[in-house]
Amino acid sequence: MIPDPLLRENGPFGSILVVPLPDPGCLITYQMDYLVRHQPPGLLPCYLRSRSGQAQVCLDTSGLKPLDEAFPESGRSEKRGRAVLRSICRCLIEAEDHLLPIKQFMLHPSLVFVGHGEEVLLGFWPIRHKNAGNQSDGTLAELVETVAAAFAWSDGDTRQAVQAARAGLHDLAAYLDPEPVRTEPVVQAQPGPEPKAAIRRRPDARWLLTVPHAAAALLTLAVLQGWLDQARPVLLPILGSLV
Repeated sequence: MIPDPLLRENGPFGSILVVPLPDPGCLITYQMDYLVRHQPPGLLPCYLRSRSGQAQVCLDTSGLKPLDEAFPESGRSEKRGRAVLRSICRCLIEAEDHLLPIKQFMLHPSLVFVGHGEEVLLGFWPIRHKNAGNQSDGTLAELVETVAAAFAWSDGDTRQAVQAARAGLHDLAAYLDPEPVRTEPVVQAQPGPEPKAAIRRRPDARWLLTVPHAAAALLTLAVLQGWLDQARPVLLPILGSLV
């Protein structure tokens, strides 16, 4: 929606867009209250003022550049154009969740603004305006076509994007930011526990402890055997006399 009249004011304190309210009933109060209280990201700051007894809705554009002037030709690319349109789609979808319909946004390239860090800001008018026709998705398609031409899109990509925009905001968002193609299953099989290494038991060597004792016993027997052999001539007569 581009209200008529739409005024621009530039001064030492900044720049604003102004729409006079000929009838206080034109103001949609719950939308105005939401914009003032929450200042949602992606939207131009909005406030209400009075001049000469007439209420006016103002959008602050200080320090911002219109989309059609924000990017030099040397810095325009298809990737950057897609990023701009994705930002616009995210802003419009989030606004819908807060009952800010797309038909009340300004989607003309000269009325879409870009701030520092290439932040895209949209203007929303919380008013009912008799001279502003209902904005359809055709205006969104026209914005897409203008951005595609300015950012050097191919004819095929431009045609697909415009068709998506004509189908609706969510179709355009899905086209610009498709789901990534998965090359792996979503749930991967978890690896099982690693097999434990077999425990090799050492041979029982307790029998080796008996070797020294057996050797000592054999040595003792050998010594006794040798001593008996030497003592036999003496012991035999003694044993014979005892018998």
